[in-house]
Amino acid sequence: MAAGQLDRKLYGPPVEGRSNRRSVYVQVIRNRLDPFLNTFDAPVPFSATGRRDVTTVPAQSLTLFNDPFVLDLAARVASSIEDDDDDDVLIGTTWRRLLGRDPSPQELLQARRLVQSLQDRYAELARRRTAVETQIAERRRDVNAVRDGVRSQLLEVRGAPEEKQPSDLKPLAHWDFQGGLQDSVGSLHGEAKGAARVEHGALVVDGAGWVATPPLPETLTAKTLQARVLLDDLNQSGGGVVTVQTLDGGQFDSIVFAEKRPKRWLAGSNNLRRTKPFEGTDEREAADEPVVVTVVYHADGTIAGYRNGKPYGTPYKTDVQTFQKGESQVVFGLRHGTGVQSGRMLRGRILEATLFDRALAPDEVLAAATGASSFVSAADVLAAMTPAQKRRVEEWERTIRTLEAERASLGEPVGADQAYADLALAVFNMKEFIYVR
Repeated sequence: MAAGQLDRKLYGPPVEGRSNRRSVYVQVIRNRLDPFLNTFDAPVPFSATGRRDVTTVPAQSLTLFNDPFVLDLAARVASSIEDDDDDDVLIGTTWRRLLGRDPSPQELLQARRLVQSLQDRYAELARRRTAVETQIAERRRDVNAVRDGVRSQLLEVRGAPEEKQPSDLKPLAHWDFQGGLQDSVGSLHGEAKGAARVEHGALVVDGAGWVATPPLPETLTAKTLQARVLLDDLNQSGGGVVTVQTLDGGQFDSIVFAEKRPKRWLAGSNNLRRTKPFEGTDEREAADEPVVVTVVYHADGTIAGYRNGKPYGTPYKTDVQTFQKGESQVVFGLRHGTGVQSGRMLRGRILEATLFDRALAPDEVLAAATGASSFVSAADVLAAMTPAQKRRVEEWERTIRTLEAERASLGEPVGADQAYADLALAVFNMKEFIYVR
């Protein structure tokens, strides 16, 4: 309520989990109670509770300082306050919004010092992060220059066309839709649902059908999804091209078109938990000619996007989702789920799709996307390096790992309002705020 987010509407169906509705409307499932409410003595519905317990335990303070729900509300307070260059004005507005009074002279002084120290700290972190990322980019350019040089030399030596064919990238499954939904590598043969059909060497999905496979034959963590697709139009949104999901569709990773931003490819996931924008360019060609979209999921949580074999936007790091053997499957034309649902269906033609049970390297993505005869594996490049080249590359890669660890220690970049969000969080934890009478 203090953050201005409380929904005061009366009546209606129950809501699940975190919500801006009053907790009287939160659905109570006895074997899946809300840990946030439990921390603050919500009654356990196994027996009657005549009087609420009143406790003061460290978990409550830790929750108010660290729970994503509280952090989000603090950020909303900061973003909702009208921008002003005068810290005292912004501090006064925060106090009146959350406590219903002006700050005392001492509180104003302390809050001003807190905001200034946070702004200085975040500015220094931003400068250091920029410097570290610049150094990482420079070292990666050095490594790529050596590798590209060796790769070019190998291609010059390989004269016969048959020697220049791509190495076997060993996919877990591959569908070319030449006459059917068969997996040409393994046993993940598709089954058409609704209006989905194979026509002229392509899987046709028109928003009213999709394809599902049997359960996966192995557990997947690191993986690569790739598809060659022709869209019916570029104004559609939220459709999945190829998806790995649990059998009930609750957990999933997917190649999705235009779910968060129009005309942009992204790696879709349940409740967008592992989804961040690649910040790639708008799609302008997929309605006129097929494009190959690849999403690579690394074991450390890094997700990278590619379009026609070339990097699409910027990789990012997030949580890792494992899909268990026998409990997960592949679907086409549907972002996730087990039936036609508005906002999840793709309209277009999928000409080819591939699933790898590992994270492909960039050169492998290019080879898989283009079928280029210029593919040279990373192992071949390493074997052809001179000892001096190997030493330089190893040294640069050690430097990159050290810099990446430092970048991780700096935390995620913060917004311009973060200092005021932290101030709001501090007020949330004041006794005057907590013990309302």
